[in-house]
Amino acid sequence: MSKHHPWEKRLADLSQILINCEKTYFDPNLFRMNTNHFLQTARTVTFIIQKNKNSINDYETWYQDNVINAWNNDSLMNWAKDSRNTIEKEGDIDLYSEIDLRIIYSYIEDHDIVLKSSKEVLLSFDVERLIRYAKKSMPEHMIDLAVIKIERKWVANSLPNWELLSALAGIHDRMLRCCNDLRLHLQSNETQIELGIEDLAFHESQMKRVNYVKVSDPRISSLNFTRVHKDKNFSISSDLKESMLRHKGDVDVKSSSDLVELYSRLAPESFLHFGSHIPILYFFDEKFEVIELISTHFNDQSNKYIFWRYIADLVSIKKPFAVMFIAEAWIRDAKKINTIAMRDLPITGEILQLVLIDKNENKYRVNWPINRGGVGEIVTLGDPNVLQDIKVMSEFNFLIPVKNSLQIAWADKTK
Repeated sequence: MSKHHPWEKRLADLSQILINCEKTYFDPNLFRMNTNHFLQTARTVTFIIQKNKNSINDYETWYQDNVINAWNNDSLMNWAKDSRNTIEKEGDIDLYSEIDLRIIYSYIEDHDIVLKSSKEVLLSFDVERLIRYAKKSMPEHMIDLAVIKIERKWVANSLPNWELLSALAGIHDRMLRCCNDLRLHLQSNETQIELGIEDLAFHESQMKRVNYVKVSDPRISSLNFTRVHKDKNFSISSDLKESMLRHKGDVDVKSSSDLVELYSRLAPESFLHFGSHIPILYFFDEKFEVIELISTHFNDQSNKYIFWRYIADLVSIKKPFAVMFIAEAWIRDAKKINTIAMRDLPITGEILQLVLIDKNENKYRVNWPINRGGVGEIVTLGDPNVLQDIKVMSEFNFLIPVKNSLQIAWADKTK
């Protein structure tokens, strides 16, 4: 945006304050301060528009249609206005918080250890004390992979049906639409306002915010996402492109097994071309179109627990028909898995793996042994090992949270 109107500059301020609210969600005092700041600043966007009404053609009609009439019966915007008045004349708005603390040491939620304490302690938890408590509750070999999951939910007493950060995001969204409507009204040649907050991924249905603390590391951890834009200078070889298109033409995808057949052709060919395959997770809808694509990187076993719990939460929001994961993986000797850390188990092999699970609980796994040979030798793949309709979920430990979320999401969707 090359030219900022005064109200757009204030909207940019509001965007930054919203980001600050998200960053301080787990610090009660800072979150309270940023929430107050947001509600006070939000109201000034329209004040600045009013102050500049002489520069807006047909201002009265536009403002009546796009602000007064648009927000008059909007309970969220009325709450924002009332809350701003409360903050300026009476003090803080009344907030309350719920919090849930649990130790994660596997992919399976039923294995979690819920930490019990008084409400006062839970709402003003001390990370070091939680870590000391957690260490007393688990074997020594689990300490380096266990995670404390912290779920917090802030709600304003005067807006009980909204999680508070989602409410603030909703207010921001209405302000953004208002400013974009005004930009169109002024017949600006500029594109719509871009404020760089799309990666926050607020959802009204996300009723609790989640953070994590590794027992082996007292720093609070959270999942970070980066939107990767297409590299305009990148291109694949014409031979690989033609081969990929041929595979897609050969397989008419009408089922989950067809999806596995298609990607069982695409994945090994990509691996052999590039010499590796980055981890990629796909969500497919009922027409078998990709609706979400995520790549990731795991530093340790704890990261895997955090990632797959998050994916399970995302499944409940996106409600995909099928979930597929393609990645390289180590094969380890699990004889001593209950006595030594996962990272210390002996590595016995390496595979390229494709796994898929759908809402009907169809499960597929395809493994290709990776043969790296010596230095300078070409990497090759062995013959695929295909398992279909597996009954034992031990083949899919990391997908157990996803399976459970798929069942719940589709049960809700069909009601």
